Amino acid sequence: MDTIKILAVDDSRKISRFVNLILTRLGGYDVREENSSSAVLKVAREYMPDLIILDLGMPKMDGDSVAAALRADPGLQHIPIMFLSGLVGKTEKGERNGSIYLAKPVNADVLLCSVKAALESGRVAAVQRQQSQATSATRGADGLQKARVLIAGLGRLGKDLGNCGLRLLQRDKAAVLQSADRGQS
Repeated sequence: MDTIKILAVDDSRKISRFVNLILTRLGGYDVREENSSSAVLKVAREYMPDLIILDLGMPKMDGDSVAAALRADPGLQHIPIMFLSGLVGKTEKGERNGSIYLAKPVNADVLLCSVKAALESGRVAAVQRQQSQATSATRGADGLQKARVLIAGLGRLGKDLGNCGLRLLQRDKAAVLQSADRGQS
């Protein structure tokens, strides 16, 4: 299987490096950093990532403008986009417009789980695109099989997100117990 490629875009080299280290060392992904929003389209066309992580607040072109340009490009519009930004508050983080929004600072577990979710969401969307491109002659029994594939993809996404959430809850529980132990001593 090919290594999954991720393009990390942030005007801060420190942040793009952090994302690179976490995703490369802990996730096993192939990560390329880009610190210029105006170069993203060119780099994305050359690198053809499986996921793009974008900062929202960048000079020249902000993340929303970059995302709009990526979605308007027929060769890049299929690539899922995830936002990681200091402009996203706690009330704004989550998923909107088909993209995951994370607030900075982000911990490694949340970043890794969100990347897995974004990649799986991208796979489900790819299956949906393939289904919509099917000819009308294959819509009968073939449609049922395609629906099963889509449901299986959604099931994997739910399982992955559940596992990520469980790991985060276990980590938080351990931190609370350690804190309580320190308080009793």
